[in-house]
Amino acid sequence: MNCPCPTPQSFVPEPLNTERIGNYETLKFPVLNSWVQFMQPAATEEQSLPFTAQQFKDLVAALGAVQGITGVRIYFASYKKDSPATDGIIPSGKENLLTLIFAATGAGMNDTGDFFNIDYTGTTPAPAVKTLTAAMASDWVEYYQSIKLYLLQQAGMESDPGFLETKALWHPFSDFTDWLCIVNCSGQPGCPVVTNVQASFSAYNPDENFANQLGLMFEMTDSNAGTSKALAGGDGGYDTGSPCPPLPGCAGSSLPA
Repeated sequence: MNCPCPTPQSFVPEPLNTERIGNYETLKFPVLNSWVQFMQPAATEEQSLPFTAQQFKDLVAALGAVQGITGVRIYFASYKKDSPATDGIIPSGKENLLTLIFAATGAGMNDTGDFFNIDYTGTTPAPAVKTLTAAMASDWVEYYQSIKLYLLQQAGMESDPGFLETKALWHPFSDFTDWLCIVNCSGQPGCPVVTNVQASFSAYNPDENFANQLGLMFEMTDSNAGTSKALAGGDGGYDTGSPCPPLPGCAGSSLPA
């Protein structure tokens, strides 16, 4: 490993990183949080998932162990508490809230059948990176799509009758290994300290491709530095995901998509 790491091709500079996160807070969060608080008055919808550096390392290790992996499809999902198979791995207080399912993909962007979810809270039995069956993953993805996707799509159609909301994002696996380099070089000469890899929910700007669609910004942060971000390449985040829809990002999807 050579430190410091090259700036990943997925780097998104400021102010675009902050603009996209702000779009989620303005366009998406109020819609989702209204439904969440109807279901659980004391709960608040997620705005980001702050994985620890070790949790992210463990995720990349699990993905990297999949034979023939070329990419990762990140499905938007919601924790659904209704099954003995999954109830025990839902983090405390997180039922009905947004989560992410990381699916390894191989040739042709096809899902390999290997699905993972991270409990960033530490409230479920170890390990933090959970391996899910296709049925378990599908249940949580379908829960997101049947309610939250529908609500977001209806809101988007108020200004654009043809609007389609995001179901999943596909990344080349090299994005994850690029980010892992930054995590592994944490604190080395010329390298930022990284304690967390934060998946922040976002939405593309109206003048970008995939206008107003739900997205993710991956941010390398130092929890010891308060709210400041420790990012390779300067302030910003990381995102080269291919959204589904449109069709190219959906190719090879095996879960409800």
